[in-house]
Amino acid sequence: MNSLYFTEEHELFRQSFRDFLHKEVVPHIEKWEKTGTIERFIWKKFGDMGFFGLNYPEAYGGMNLDLFYTVVFLEELQKVKSSGFAAAMWAHAYLAMTHLNAEGDERIKQEYLAPSIAGEKIGALCVTEPFGGSDVAGMRTTAVRKGDKFVINGSKTFITNGVYADYYVVAAKTNPELGNKGISIFLVDTATKGISATKLDKLGWRASDTAEIAFDNVEILLENLMGEEGKGFPYIMQHFALERLIMAINAHARAEYAIEYTIEYMSQREAFGSTINKFQALRHTMVEHATEVEHCKIFNYAAVARLNKGEYVVKEATMAKLKSTLPNMLLSLTIICAGAGAILAGVNDFTKAPIAASKAAALENAIKEVTPPFDNNPTQEAYKAVSADGDSLLIYPAKKGGELIGVAVESNTQKGFSGEIKVIVGFDVEGKLFNYSVLQHAETPGLGSKMQEWFRTDKNKQNVLGRSLADGNLTVSKDGGDVDAITAATISSRAFLDAVNRAYSAYAGTQKWDGESGATSVGTDTETTSQTVTEKEGDNHE
Repeated sequence: MNSLYFTEEHELFRQSFRDFLHKEVVPHIEKWEKTGTIERFIWKKFGDMGFFGLNYPEAYGGMNLDLFYTVVFLEELQKVKSSGFAAAMWAHAYLAMTHLNAEGDERIKQEYLAPSIAGEKIGALCVTEPFGGSDVAGMRTTAVRKGDKFVINGSKTFITNGVYADYYVVAAKTNPELGNKGISIFLVDTATKGISATKLDKLGWRASDTAEIAFDNVEILLENLMGEEGKGFPYIMQHFALERLIMAINAHARAEYAIEYTIEYMSQREAFGSTINKFQALRHTMVEHATEVEHCKIFNYAAVARLNKGEYVVKEATMAKLKSTLPNMLLSLTIICAGAGAILAGVNDFTKAPIAASKAAALENAIKEVTPPFDNNPTQEAYKAVSADGDSLLIYPAKKGGELIGVAVESNTQKGFSGEIKVIVGFDVEGKLFNYSVLQHAETPGLGSKMQEWFRTDKNKQNVLGRSLADGNLTVSKDGGDVDAITAATISSRAFLDAVNRAYSAYAGTQKWDGESGATSVGTDTETTSQTVTEKEGDNHE
């Protein structure tokens, strides 16, 4: 179905934007969520790459592209694990800037729209009020004309980018007695005297600065009126089709990502001796919600296609927002995740022993998979070794007839796109990579899981088995190495190889190499008894 709307150029843009987000945004998300502040530099980087100007005129630095580039922009933003960051970006690009482009005169476009596209200025749309909510006609903020100025008094709330913004697009009543026919739209620079912005303490969306704005006798020039006086309500209604579709797309993209993430989690989480994706009730629930999301997505795409042709789609956009936001966000995010969490919490207490046994069996099988056949118990002879970056890793020696024939090294890295990746890597006595197994990861569903097979496939430069890391670390081709990264998952590939390199550095540090025979022996200073390892590691494998 997607092929009806997305060309090869759209998909190339999607990959380019995804790579950009992984490189420039993802490493900072955790900090921005904790501090509640998105650093200014990222706005400029978005502008430099042209991401704020996708559907804006070339005369002001835009690219004048079709709306499906905007769809790609919105969908990929929902995959960076910060809805707050995503909200800040699309509120700037498709709420505030939409009015600048449609109602702003040439001066406003040159002084505010062009810098907004370049990422040099940040905008916010101020419509919603504390007493009227989203009831536009019921707003109380006024803009009274006095000589060559308008004086604005009132307040706005739930304003995304309210603190970051360099300017506001403000809706206010110039003729209160006329109701919705007395509303006008203004450009207000945030440096203007009489403006105060208070950041709201939210439960979620921590990175975005949702704020309440107060206007106390704020004076602006008559030239800051955008469009015609008294036409503010029709202007707002005119843009609601695009704005509602934006919210609908955000919702289906976020819900889809949540479902993919949940499915991936269910394939790894065990209860009663099996992964929970085998439980029929959970499978049925996932199918129901995945179907709901897919229906919404197809409807949203169809509405965007019509809007892109210039058709009037207010009804369809309203339907899209209604259907995509509440059901998908509540059902797909809250119910699925909370339901799965409740089930797991309920069984956790009386499944600890089976889970521990299952984990131990899984570890044993993993060691067998990555080492030559052995007749000892590697877990009983495990010892710690220090990697090149100073972390302690567990090493499981594989022996046959009392002779060391290889080792399995339990390694990890924090450099994955979504956090930690755990692997177990096997080496023979010559230090060559014998095999590997991915124990745990939280990478993008469908991409990260490819690690299990990609690097043992004899195709191009994918296969790392049999390689000697004594000659140097394994590195992806993009970084000057000779290992082909997983398609569309370069960050995950870098992280996987980092974990492998760490494993080898720990193993190599415990070996005494015989240059003539190639034989090795384990350094006695790193050996510990199985009892000591157990005491130190505790539940490390759970």
